[in-house]
Amino acid sequence: MGSDDTQLPDVRQLEQVLRSTTLRLASELAAPQDEAPDWDGFEWRVALAVVAIHGIGALLANRLRWQGPPLWSAFLAEQRHHGQLRQVRIEDLLARIDHEARARGLGLQRLKGAALLELGLYAAGERPMGDIDLLLNAADMEAASALMRELGYRDDFDGSRHRSFAPGTLAAGLGFGEHEANPLRIELHDHVSERLPMQETDLSELIRAPVLEPGLNPYPDPLSLMRHLLLHAAGNIRTRSLRLVQLHDLALLAPRLSPGDWAALVTGPQAPGAWWAMPPLSLLERHFPGRLPRDLLKMLAADCPPLLRLSVQRLDIFEASLSCPRIAAFPGLAWSRTPGEALGLMLARLRPDRETRAQMRHSVATQPALANAGWTDRSQLRKLLRWTLSRPLRVPTLYSLRCALAYEPS
Repeated sequence: MGSDDTQLPDVRQLEQVLRSTTLRLASELAAPQDEAPDWDGFEWRVALAVVAIHGIGALLANRLRWQGPPLWSAFLAEQRHHGQLRQVRIEDLLARIDHEARARGLGLQRLKGAALLELGLYAAGERPMGDIDLLLNAADMEAASALMRELGYRDDFDGSRHRSFAPGTLAAGLGFGEHEANPLRIELHDHVSERLPMQETDLSELIRAPVLEPGLNPYPDPLSLMRHLLLHAAGNIRTRSLRLVQLHDLALLAPRLSPGDWAALVTGPQAPGAWWAMPPLSLLERHFPGRLPRDLLKMLAADCPPLLRLSVQRLDIFEASLSCPRIAAFPGLAWSRTPGEALGLMLARLRPDRETRAQMRHSVATQPALANAGWTDRSQLRKLLRWTLSRPLRVPTLYSLRCALAYEPS
């Protein structure tokens, strides 16, 4: 580690603290306890980093039964306040998009966080959103892009999975965790898919509204939203970047599904392709038990790759997220369904394709957690050599830790 990390212990001890704080805060969301954890000053700082990594500050502020030290209480109060301010911005922007899309006869569908916001599953400011994701028909992409520009947004990144837009002016100083000033991007999707791990799993026709009326449209039904949240969670588990707030989404939405909905997930038109739903639902059952029908996981496991099925048995939110500081050589290898796919994943890791390299350059340029890290801008060969010799920490994890160690209440 570098000179900025002199306050951090050795990697093994740091990993133990990250694991214990992550699992304790996960348990607080599922079943709040009466007594505060017996953490020292460093552990409380690490807990701040875990809150920021998982987007759960406002949730904890509203649910904890204990106070914690003043630093902790102040941070959660700030997170709740900024979450409420940010939600006002999000709702205002969505209302503008809806109004202008109606005027143009343009149909758009709310995705993920924007859909959850409309359902009212969370109190004001509890559910963080870094992007507004919208689904549209491919023929409407240019018209929708023009609308975003008229709303003051500029072209940000155009990839195979979405076209993104950023605010015309970005805040110079970004706050730690969820902050009202953090930029709110818009992503336009003409399809919805995840690479698991190399083949694209496309759910577009299973989650798209049959007819997109002018303005903002909801998902056709709760199962469509659940399918999309599960697929997105699966993609994040594959890259070890799942957030606790994503599991919390699943826990809140699960009671809205009927027995017929759950049966359709396994035996409907997506079967047997719903094998990817087993890992996120296994984590849901582990950290928020009692939300799933009996034998659902067993039925999904039947189509899961053997190595993935085995790895899921010992998987928890720590290992599936940025709380885990270790850089994996080949993340997602267990998701491979054939030896050829496993080989393709390893080759892609060693030699990323053009779009992956472009996405990384864009991320380094726009995300404070990746900029000036001395890792993400290196070649794959130099990364491999450094990983072999020194086993550095994951850059976003280290960034959150540094912010937590430097944090002072505003």
